[in-house]
Amino acid sequence: MLEITSPDFGPNGEICKENTGFGDDISPTLVLSGLSSDAKSLGY
Repeated sequence: MLEITSPDFGPNGEICKENTGFGDDISPTLVLSGLSSDAKSLGY
């Protein structure tokens, strides 16, 4: 199962204003785990 977490905010925590269009619009650090070793790309 794919899991996406961020050390920039806790589980179910609010996204910091600096990480939104109302702030500095800085992308948070993302950590992906549970990817298949043969995955070629990600999409949504």
